[in-house]
Amino acid sequence: MPPGVPLIHFREVAVCYEPEDRYPINALEGIDLSIEAGEWVFLVGPSGAGKSTLLKLIYCGAQATRGSIIIDGRDTTNLAARDIPLLRRRIGVIFQDFQLLPQKTVWENVAFALQVIGAPQKRLVRDVPQALETVGLHQKAKSLPHQLSGGEQQRVAIARAIVNQPAILLADEPTGNLDPQTGQDIIEVLQRVHETGTTVVMSTHDRAVVDRLRRRVVRLADGRVVSDEPNGVYHPEDGVLHQPISPTPIVREDQINSSLPNRSTFVPAIGTSAAGNGESAHARNDSVAMATNDGLIHADDVFTDENHAMPRSMPSSVNSHLRKRQRPSLLGPETPLGSETPLGPSQSSLAQSDGSAQQPDH
Repeated sequence: MPPGVPLIHFREVAVCYEPEDRYPINALEGIDLSIEAGEWVFLVGPSGAGKSTLLKLIYCGAQATRGSIIIDGRDTTNLAARDIPLLRRRIGVIFQDFQLLPQKTVWENVAFALQVIGAPQKRLVRDVPQALETVGLHQKAKSLPHQLSGGEQQRVAIARAIVNQPAILLADEPTGNLDPQTGQDIIEVLQRVHETGTTVVMSTHDRAVVDRLRRRVVRLADGRVVSDEPNGVYHPEDGVLHQPISPTPIVREDQINSSLPNRSTFVPAIGTSAAGNGESAHARNDSVAMATNDGLIHADDVFTDENHAMPRSMPSSVNSHLRKRQRPSLLGPETPLGSETPLGPSQSSLAQSDGSAQQPDH
């Protein structure tokens, strides 16, 4: 890059998922950010603040609704799909959940990053061992992923990300699934990569790492950059949601339906699920979505019933019952859990006249 020209430049960037919906999800809003070549930048902020979406914009895993994005001297705001692979040759991505190919060895996983861009065999023979040496795994080249520890699998993911010698290395919470000592080892590997001149952009909730390295810290909240410190530290509010999500209330079944005798099981009540301002299940489900331990509810974890979300793990009979209780005017008389027969007069008399639950006599 020419001197003085940012390697990464965002100007008034916004991302809105499903803008035509009644309740569009504003993932990012008004992002102005420049990152110079060779910098190390931490992205911090509460879950749902927009950190992963910002990283996706850099490697074209998401598209801006408005604004402009310049990556490595190229306007990628509306980059054609056919041109994205060429851009990604200059970008390495480290995923929190590793995303290794389970049937391939360590050597083959790293080589795969070169094979998909058509690199000749002689380059694989030269560059793969160098990448494995950088992360300290040259002796594990023939091992399969399931034979490695979590820290070793993350090292393989780093080797795969750097084997093509990228100008930019993106890391989405690379220490999030690791114990503190293993996490420290991973950071030391990233420091060695950074010393070669690679620009590192890393999202994290790891206070110890941020405070120890004292690098540039860009803080996001509610989809906006709220601070940008050259030698920043981790703040207490970086791990706290700015818009607290009310906990789902817990109620007894006998409070849902007073006609059920001798039942004391607890089930979650119907309640909406907030995914943070900008990190929805839709954003997390694209084919290149990065894994972040951000506490959001994923599409595979819940299914929705109009405006309500019910846990997939809830028994089907409870799901059916709760749906019926939502719309008594459409479904007629109240129906007990797991039964198709409406309550008789004697059963209905168990409910108190004020609507509160009455415990049956034993």
